[in-house]
Amino acid sequence: MNKKPLSSRKLTKNPHNLKPDYKKVVERLDDALDAGRMFAFDWDVNTDRVIRSRQAAAILGVDEKDIETKQAYFDRIHPDDRDGYQKLLKSLDATHDFYDTSYRFCRKDTGEYIFLGEKGRARFDDQGILIATSGITWDITERKRAEGLLHQKELDMNRAQEVGQIGSWRLDVRKNVLTWSLENHRIFSIPPGTE
Repeated sequence: MNKKPLSSRKLTKNPHNLKPDYKKVVERLDDALDAGRMFAFDWDVNTDRVIRSRQAAAILGVDEKDIETKQAYFDRIHPDDRDGYQKLLKSLDATHDFYDTSYRFCRKDTGEYIFLGEKGRARFDDQGILIATSGITWDITERKRAEGLLHQKELDMNRAQEVGQIGSWRLDVRKNVLTWSLENHRIFSIPPGTE
């Protein structure tokens, strides 16, 4: 057992002083981005230049050699999502520099809207002015489509129960939680949330 006080021990992220093989690290990160249908990005606010990992080309439908400005990227965010995205970036400051968001984005090659998730971190100069953001963006289109189908099926089930005047309920015995369908509430004239 090490009896030295914590403050006097040398803390390191590499306790065996191994020299990392940066080429392997980059290759594995690249593989992970491929597997997750993700890309990394870095935006320099002063030049409006965005550098993205190669995976961005396939996800966004752009040529790998294209270097887009952030403004060109903003212009392809769905109009209903664009203001919220820009307000989120403007709300960042040195004490709140991380963000997590999702939005619809128009692919350049097909004109099709896809859903993207994004997590990033902003960097600021000494005066607190935003100078850059970097982060990761990933394709969440399949998840969003599945959520939409599930929601539609729930609406269909609620409508079928309403037409047939048939309610349903579910009891979670472990948690002792009873959940009623909307029609069950209507049949028994009990407002939702009071079961």
